Order: sequence, then C-alpha cells, then structure tokens
Amino acid sequence: MDLPAEGFTQVLTEAGLPAELAHVLVDADLAMGRGELFTDSGDLRRLIGRPTVTPAEAITAALS
Repeated sequence: MDLPAEGFTQVLTEAGLPAELAHVLVDADLAMGRGELFTDSGDLRRLIGRPTVTPAEAITAALS
C-alpha cells in the first residue's frame, strides 16, 4: 500500500525515528518513485566485485 508523503512521515516518526531522518527517508522514497536513483552504469557491481542482485534475490538467498 502506498502512503502519501505525510502519512509515511507520520508512520516513521510514530515508530520512533527522529523527524529529520523520517524526512530524509521519505524524500529518498519519493525520488526512487520518480526513477531518480536508477542507474545501469555497473558502478556498484565493479565496486563490490560481484554481480548485483535484486532485493527478491537477496532475500531468497538470505533465507536459504
């Protein structure tokens, strides 16, 4: 379920996060939704020295 930015901020602060951190996380979430954090440069793969995986692949591997 998608929450509006104000609702997401409220959930995070009610969970105990400082308001400043909640705003940073909400802003990052909004940026991801706009595709601003997408890159296919391969920089992360080169930095970590292995192929990158999707979140679903990482969770599956962690639970195996």
